[in-house]
Amino acid sequence: MLSADVSVCPRKTYRASSVAFAFFIAVSGLAGMKLVIGAPLHWFLALTAFTAWAALRPEPLVRTTLSVFTELLSLKPGWLFFWGAWLCFCLGILVAGAANGWVGVYTVPKYLVLMGVLWLLVAFVPTNGEVVRGLYLLALVGLLGLVIIWFSGYREWLVFPPKRFGWEFLPPGVIWKTGVFLLPPLCWLLVNQRSPSVFHWMIFGVACVLVGLDGSRTATLLAAMTWLVCVTLRWLRYGPSRTFFKRVVVVALWMAVLIGGLNPSPWNPVIHIYSALGEVIPERMLSPEADSDASIVQVGRDMGSDSIRTAMLIEGVRGVQEHFLLGSGFGTTVAQTEGMSVPMVVHMTYLQVLADTGLIGFMGYLGIFVVPLWYFFSALRESDAPWDLFDQNVLPLGIIGIYLFGGLFHPVSNEISEWAIVLPALAMLFKVTERFEGERRL
Repeated sequence: MLSADVSVCPRKTYRASSVAFAFFIAVSGLAGMKLVIGAPLHWFLALTAFTAWAALRPEPLVRTTLSVFTELLSLKPGWLFFWGAWLCFCLGILVAGAANGWVGVYTVPKYLVLMGVLWLLVAFVPTNGEVVRGLYLLALVGLLGLVIIWFSGYREWLVFPPKRFGWEFLPPGVIWKTGVFLLPPLCWLLVNQRSPSVFHWMIFGVACVLVGLDGSRTATLLAAMTWLVCVTLRWLRYGPSRTFFKRVVVVALWMAVLIGGLNPSPWNPVIHIYSALGEVIPERMLSPEADSDASIVQVGRDMGSDSIRTAMLIEGVRGVQEHFLLGSGFGTTVAQTEGMSVPMVVHMTYLQVLADTGLIGFMGYLGIFVVPLWYFFSALRESDAPWDLFDQNVLPLGIIGIYLFGGLFHPVSNEISEWAIVLPALAMLFKVTERFEGERRL
């Protein structure tokens, strides 16, 4: 599931392209970098690495890239729906902008560039191994960067709002994304494989720590749901057993301690253990100005009520009611509360997209994800070995599942940092049907 088939690639070429792809994932995932070096340079670095990945692959660059255009000319429904969804989304942004003084149309060129990235991904299709190595690199950079900055004295690079931890390139609200996309494939491997390697347990621990450091309630909920889904599917596949129960309990405890212990909600009993440990950690590890009573581990935010989110939901619903058909313009559905200095974009992707881009853009946005998922599950239904096919695609399924669920609590973005991990998953799932049909004909 997490291995790559490299038999068709010359070793040196594969290594070079794999390194370039890992660099593309890692650089793109460092979302805070664009605030330090500027968004244009951030895009340039990410796209340079991505272009190198495509150019260094053994397949002919031009012919393979044009093959996507050939498939479009064949008028296959899947290809038309797949690319039509992106164009429909962009059209929704343009229509909404035209109806509201062209507000928000600046984002269309970015989405067209992202379509170009997806075009190459569909043409070459990254392997599970390439994507996983990129996620490994991103996770290690995220954690090691924080540790090195913390202990080397460059405290100005740390970003420590109350009860949350991060650094300039990966501030709180972003750092959880460096670990959460690894949870589904690793959790699935740990509950299914008889003898998981020490490395997989270690990288799973790193992913959990990154989620815990952020203190994101969305990520904590996603981690719990990942465990529940993996356990349920494993039960349906093999049935209960003593080994199964032991394994899922160990995985649950691992996640509870590393995620819930670092930034738990007040109802999490693990906080009492970590609070006690926090009292013995030297206060100098916090900052030179730390209070004498400070503890490195503090009670995290409650998972319960949130007045700002409530206000956002109300504004999102109001925006949908008022601009359902044509939209109000990309990025215009915002909420303002007394605790906020400036209005903030509604943190609920589906209400935001429907209110901002109208029905056309909303249908296009949903189609971006529904089309590849529909064709994948169609292939799964017709497969003679559906579980094997599922095993091979846990990674892209997990990425898309996390992204779609996260949209319930976060806005949509037009930055490469938000799409670099999702686009490979879309390409991988969309092309599964083609590979599956080819295998059936053989």
